Amino acid sequence: MRAKTLILIFILLSILLLTLSIFFTAQPLYQKKLEKRRIENIQKVYYKEYYKRRDFHIPKRSLLLAQKEINQLIKNHKPEEKQQLLIQTISILNNIKEKFVLKIEVHTAKKGSKRELLKYSKIEAKELKNFIQNRTEIPFISSIGYGNRLIKKSQSSQHIKFILQRIKE
Repeated sequence: MRAKTLILIFILLSILLLTLSIFFTAQPLYQKKLEKRRIENIQKVYYKEYYKRRDFHIPKRSLLLAQKEINQLIKNHKPEEKQQLLIQTISILNNIKEKFVLKIEVHTAKKGSKRELLKYSKIEAKELKNFIQNRTEIPFISSIGYGNRLIKKSQSSQHIKFILQRIKE
């Protein structure tokens, strides 16, 4: 009987010792595994964000280069792609390394009375100014609507004009 109780006590103590050793070693191992998984998730997110940002990176450009790019955009745009034109123009305006002011000129080639065309072009110029002002850090933007004045036959498709002027300091 004494041997049986000693064996039982020995088994119980060994089970207790095993559970204590598992309890004290399992938590650090689990913490290491959790930390490793957390770091992997952070790296994955950073990697995805890096590639997202990399695709849209536009280098800072000079005022003359920006003016040429905007003129090329306006020359090649179709009237139904006005929103796309403005978004591309804003991305160019936000990445100019010099300080500048923007002048927006709007002409209209529609048919109607001179008064209506002038009113329409002024409204469009004001809308363009507000749109650009809300999305850029340009210190001064002027917008002018000319109606159907100053339109040449060769420029009938080009009714919006952005003029960039350097600020003298």
